[in-house]
Amino acid sequence: MNSKKYIVAYDFSIVSETALNHAVKVAKTTGGTVHLLHVVPKPAQLEEARTHLQQVASAASRADGVNVEAITRIGNIFEDIANYSEEIKAELVFMGTHGAKGWQKISGSYAMKVIESTFTPFIVVQQRKIKDTGYDDIVVPLDFDKNTQQKLRIVAEIAKYFNSKAHIVMPHASNSDDRIDLKINLAFAQKQLKEHNIDFNAVILDGDFPKEIIKYSVVNDCDLIMIVNSSVEKIAGNLFASSAEQAIITNEAQIPVCLINPKDLTTGGSSIFN
Repeated sequence: MNSKKYIVAYDFSIVSETALNHAVKVAKTTGGTVHLLHVVPKPAQLEEARTHLQQVASAASRADGVNVEAITRIGNIFEDIANYSEEIKAELVFMGTHGAKGWQKISGSYAMKVIESTFTPFIVVQQRKIKDTGYDDIVVPLDFDKNTQQKLRIVAEIAKYFNSKAHIVMPHASNSDDRIDLKINLAFAQKQLKEHNIDFNAVILDGDFPKEIIKYSVVNDCDLIMIVNSSVEKIAGNLFASSAEQAIITNEAQIPVCLINPKDLTTGGSSIFN
């Protein structure tokens, strides 16, 4: 069976070190391989970067007993992540960001451009490292959009390895149509999670939904938030505008966020962990 491949967008920053921390834990749990990817704009920078990156990869391999490979390329990070992800058929990309300010600096819309450029889901982290036990509690927001159902497959895959509990959170539905759509999504989620023997609970959150998601995650000491990238395909009923997505991704509690492009989940490609 082929080793699962996880990419870390690595730029020698603190947050990219955190991304490596998360990727190594996942790879160690699943028996996968971590690919440290560093991109330089000029050929003259290649050799020095390659040497430093290999040192980081070797140290991580020795410390954690995981196969960590160093890949240095000349190009543009916004293109090379997508190209390399497709080349090796990666299951996940781990990327760091320095909160809201750093998100804008790293790119604002450019960061979303990186994520949208590939079918591979991203886990975006800040400086909060992964627990020794991994992703114990996963927050799964459901709204009125049918694409919110698509994240359940990934939740099931993560939960299988980390024995995670899923926290289904839903907004208050103000009209009958929204209540029907929400009921359908909830029934689907409950069915999927029960079939995979995943422990879960479901709650309704009143107020500003993205803000309440973060509050709930903090109170319940959750480890990962799953969201679907609505900027790929604008759909009526999806509560996540791009600004709300960025607020969740750069939350002050530094809870990692798994961001999934809807198109990824209809391609029939490989699973993240299976």
